[in-house]
Amino acid sequence: MKTKENLALAAAFAAQVIFGFSFMFTKIALEVAEPLLLIAVRFCAAFLVMNILVWTGRLHLRLKGKNIKWLIILGIIQPVVYFLGETYGIANSSSSFSGVMIALIPILTLFLGMIFLKETASPVQIGFAFLSVGGVILTSVGNNTGSFSWFGFVMLMLAVLTGALYGLVGRKISQEFTPTERCYVTFALGCVVFTALALITSLGDIRTKILIPLTTPSFWVSIGFLAVCSSVMAYMLLNYALTYISAGQTSIMANITTVISILAGVIFLKEPFTVRQMIASVIILVGVYGVNRSVAAQQEREIEH
Repeated sequence: MKTKENLALAAAFAAQVIFGFSFMFTKIALEVAEPLLLIAVRFCAAFLVMNILVWTGRLHLRLKGKNIKWLIILGIIQPVVYFLGETYGIANSSSSFSGVMIALIPILTLFLGMIFLKETASPVQIGFAFLSVGGVILTSVGNNTGSFSWFGFVMLMLAVLTGALYGLVGRKISQEFTPTERCYVTFALGCVVFTALALITSLGDIRTKILIPLTTPSFWVSIGFLAVCSSVMAYMLLNYALTYISAGQTSIMANITTVISILAGVIFLKEPFTVRQMIASVIILVGVYGVNRSVAAQQEREIEH
């Protein structure tokens, strides 16, 4: 079991590294495409990849006879509601405020896991969790101020809530549904819902909003990474992690995304790297390590006794 937990931690870490690079590819794609089109094509491509893997026998589905209600709920939570909340929340808020709000997801997941899944967290774990979130907040403060928007605030709150609920529901159904089954159904929902929304919002300007982006090479390079790596691979890894470690542990790993996104921007997009970002990155990594090390120490003490 210890080996599976270590593999789960490695899977969660790898997933967040991939998510970290996804910000860079998303930024490139959004130069030519509307957000809803990008999300729609991303999940359609991801769903196609999942089907190819299933048809060729690389992955296996055993949904017959199972109650897929919880899978549908998981898919509605994320990607559907979460991506809508995050996309429109960020679009209607300053980047600093958005960063602070999204950083609350691991903390909310930790406490909801304690309440609903009876997961345990020591004061040390909670302290390191807040330290890691503090690092994320430090990277956000001072970026863009902008004006406050109640609509943006509500949408970001929706993203925070559904982001936390995804970890809880995924953990709850992890023993009944495999990572493949969870990804397959959630990607199918994302494909259908976001395609419909992209088409509806593009009516009257199909050429500019759909045809031109779909004929741009850089858009498809980004889609290749976002669909295959950031959707199929990363979500498979994340769902595997949720099978063996707590929702709180998995969620805290998400703060690593901030560090990776900063490094990707600096290395590949030639963005500046400030002293504050360096300090914040160290704080995040110390917080993430502290949470998982304290969990391991607690488990070792329980085994000894």
